[in-house]
Amino acid sequence: MPDPARPSSRITPGFVMAAIQARLRQWQAVRWVAALAAAAALAGVVSHARAEAAEAKTQWGTVEPVWMATRPLGAGDTLERGDAVLRGLPRAAVPDDAMRTDPLGLRSRVDVAAMEILRLPRLDPSGGGAVAARLPEREVAITLAVDDDIFAINDRVDLHALSTGLPLSIDATIVAISDGRATVSVGRAEMSGIVSELSRGGVVVVLSG
Repeated sequence: MPDPARPSSRITPGFVMAAIQARLRQWQAVRWVAALAAAAALAGVVSHARAEAAEAKTQWGTVEPVWMATRPLGAGDTLERGDAVLRGLPRAAVPDDAMRTDPLGLRSRVDVAAMEILRLPRLDPSGGGAVAARLPEREVAITLAVDDDIFAINDRVDLHALSTGLPLSIDATIVAISDGRATVSVGRAEMSGIVSELSRGGVVVVLSG
């Protein structure tokens, strides 16, 4: 006979059901936590996507007026009446240095394609000549003897001392050429050395790639 003083080791149906219900409650709690975490993550993704969409709408939906070339312009060309037109473009397509005032009378420092946005650094407001407008900022120009059949405007050249062969300027630019003489744009710091070599023996202009 079982000892009435000892607890029964039998597992009753009620005990089993209680254990199952407790385990189910645990799983339900885990599922709720996971669901809440997933919902929070989804809300963050949706919020970020909405913010990006709003920014894109602002950038592409807002129109800014800018000046554009109506025809191809060469470096040194002066913008005359009809050479530029004011057009509205989406903000995202407009560079920060776009021309927003009438460029009439300015010279182009570089070649510009038709319907290209006119940009401030590429225009010369000084009112100087065509050759001066082609000069990059902080550079000066010197005219040297060359062979017209080889060199042309915008060619990249190296300048070497005739007496020693040493380089005086590397990757300079021809900004004008006429009658066997080329005007070359060089750095200000290089000019004194070039002038000195011209007084000694001369300067050789070498076409570079």
